[in-house]
Amino acid sequence: MEPASSATPVQNLVTMPGRQAAFWDMDEERVERMLESGRRIMRSAIEQYKPVAIFAGFSGGNDSVVATHFACTEFGAAAVHANTMIGVEKSREHARRTANRYGWDFLEYKAEATGPPKKHKNGMPFDAATLPAGKWTDGITQYEEWCFNFGMPGPGQHARMYQRLKERSFERLRRDAKRGRKRTDCVMMVTGIRHDESSIRAGYQRDTQKAGSTIWVNPFYWQTKADFEAYRQEFGLPRNPVTDVIGISGECLCGTMGTRDELDLIEKIEPETRQYIEGLESRCESLGLPCQWATKPEKPSKCNPLQMLLFGDEPSFQPACVGCMRRRTE
Repeated sequence: MEPASSATPVQNLVTMPGRQAAFWDMDEERVERMLESGRRIMRSAIEQYKPVAIFAGFSGGNDSVVATHFACTEFGAAAVHANTMIGVEKSREHARRTANRYGWDFLEYKAEATGPPKKHKNGMPFDAATLPAGKWTDGITQYEEWCFNFGMPGPGQHARMYQRLKERSFERLRRDAKRGRKRTDCVMMVTGIRHDESSIRAGYQRDTQKAGSTIWVNPFYWQTKADFEAYRQEFGLPRNPVTDVIGISGECLCGTMGTRDELDLIEKIEPETRQYIEGLESRCESLGLPCQWATKPEKPSKCNPLQMLLFGDEPSFQPACVGCMRRRTE
């Protein structure tokens, strides 16, 4: 799939299409300030880093739709969805439907199974005997692979899940966008992060941040929740129906930030997703592994420290999971 990488229109940005004619009150000035701030941040980042492609990370959430609408409409970005393959399908359908409604280029990267690693991080050949069960068990997704070899993840394992379910997808996106280009070229990823304590915990310190050859830009970093709501109202952006029922977008249900009570909420909007999670729990129990979703797992009786070397260093910068770190309240 060819990324939309040619257009970075940063001139003559005056009025965006689609603004609601009835929207004419004190919030109009708020949105205008928001747009000008976002344009300034984007232009500055483009001028400094000269990215070969611009993408907008679109989880389907109510904040990400704002940043995605802005980046796609004004800067020709392509919307990118990291499909964790452990989430509410209705939320993913909402993301696809919204992208189609606005005519955005939409790229979807899935966290499909990759099989056992060939070697440990230290270069030693992979030995399945280092796993709790003493052998490797295949799964259909990367989440299943983790569950069937290490047990259901829970609190304290968020960094591992971010690495497998999202970071790897963004790495593939970057490789695809840079294919045939110089190693020093970079791509830009636009997100809807706001400046708050949670974003700092995720590794954010400013509105533009370079991580490897990816430039993470948050055009509305200095705006508030009320600003985002005003933007959605003015441009008539659809809310995620999943969020209105369960309080989160549900695009990732890895269990490291959730609670057991969320299963009841998930059942209200998508019973089959709860059934799937409970099926994973049963499989893990049969394998003698930690088997409770959203529960801190006990260390397996057979645990070789080499097993953690399979998955590299835990990422300290987790820009696509700030929503979870806000305690999943939006």
